[in-house]
Amino acid sequence: MKKYKNAAYDDEYIDLLIYNINKKIKEARINKGYSINQLAQEANINQAQLSKIENGYSKPSLQSLIKIMLALDMSSICLTEEYANIEYKHRFMNAVKDLKPETIESMLKLIESL
Repeated sequence: MKKYKNAAYDDEYIDLLIYNINKKIKEARINKGYSINQLAQEANINQAQLSKIENGYSKPSLQSLIKIMLALDMSSICLTEEYANIEYKHRFMNAVKDLKPETIESMLKLIESL
């Protein structure tokens, strides 16, 4: 497991962020009315690779990501809401990973009652 500046940002956390970037790419492509083939041609990347990226089977290289963003006229990929959700889920999972199942169940019942 690679460690980042903040040790809580492990590979699993980064993978979740990348997954959300991939979803944003697919959403932007659909909103623009492009097929996968059209976007692949516009971005000058392999169609099969683009499909894998959009469906979470592959991580885009920085070069591919920039090509895709330019082809979709995306100035940025806003992950604010997704980032917060992932951050909370990740922190919760780290906090409860060593607890007994019955303790986790009690915590969940408390949270659900709020």
